[in-house]
Amino acid sequence: MRIGVLGSGVVGQTLGTGLAALGHEVMMGTREPTGEKVRAWVAKAGGKASAGTFSEAASFAELECARYLEPLAMLWVVYGFRSGGWNHAFKLLRK
Repeated sequence: MRIGVLGSGVVGQTLGTGLAALGHEVMMGTREPTGEKVRAWVAKAGGKASAGTFSEAASFAELECARYLEPLAMLWVVYGFRSGGWNHAFKLLRK
């Protein structure tokens, strides 16, 4: 499947790397598709990974992974600080 990941931060790179490792073609959409950080990710993620603008990634994709996970991640961080524990996030990720 061709998947567009919108965003080149930690979340985008993690999603993109995992999806490419599963055999999907992944294009990361970013403001700086030729930037050093993005080029390093493309090299690390392998032959199924590429980078382009947000528009190029959206056009490339059969499925778009945007930043929908970041607000959820922030909820985990807040809960972790307030409760003094992080195990809840890892339990959710294993399901």
